[in-house]
Amino acid sequence: MVPASTGRRAVRALVDTGLLLTVFAVTVHHGILFALGATVALMAVMTLMTGLTGASPGGLVTGTRRRRIASQGAVPGWAAAAYTGFVLLAAVPTGGVAVLVLWLTALRGGGRSWFDRMAGTVLISSRAVSTSLCTLLLDGEAVAVSGPLVLGRQPVPLESHPQARLVAVLRGDDSVSKTHLLVRPGADGVLMTDLGSTNGTYVEDSQGAHRLSPGQEEYVRRGRQAYLGDGVCVVR
Repeated sequence: MVPASTGRRAVRALVDTGLLLTVFAVTVHHGILFALGATVALMAVMTLMTGLTGASPGGLVTGTRRRRIASQGAVPGWAAAAYTGFVLLAAVPTGGVAVLVLWLTALRGGGRSWFDRMAGTVLISSRAVSTSLCTLLLDGEAVAVSGPLVLGRQPVPLESHPQARLVAVLRGDDSVSKTHLLVRPGADGVLMTDLGSTNGTYVEDSQGAHRLSPGQEEYVRRGRQAYLGDGVCVVR
């Protein structure tokens, strides 16, 4: 999964918010309660769209979709309702100020918003993106990522990626498992999946470093580092 860019996140939020405000403004001459009802109805439709497809109207415009983290990128389902609920919970008592602050914080960091973290979702890019060749630097050894790679001291083929190239790295480091990590090319970075390694794989993000959940693919942008056991892997 490639996280949605800051620009796409911002445009998506503007489109969705603009639609809600437009409906309210167009229907307010029928009365405040009518306008609020129409706006809530539209929000319910947008939530249903997101739950079934991952895309709100703003997502359709910007090519972004919301996915569940716990189910390997599945559509949100009820998590979309949870996301909307948390937004309303923050918006109602603060007049929308808390929502704006939390969204801006996520936009600046380029990561998951508080609402996504609470709902267990993530906003990703759903449009085809061009990939540029990345190189992994491990213990002075450069490995080009032109296709799927399986890294480890003595890696074996994967049933899920039988065509992946097997690359033996950090051979003298026992903290690295024999079959440790799957790496695939991404947009200006790579996609990494820990293969149930003994000592784990840690990757850098805007908050520091965190351990990958085994089997969970995660995007690591160019310039960041990953840690295979005690070994260091630089994405270039």
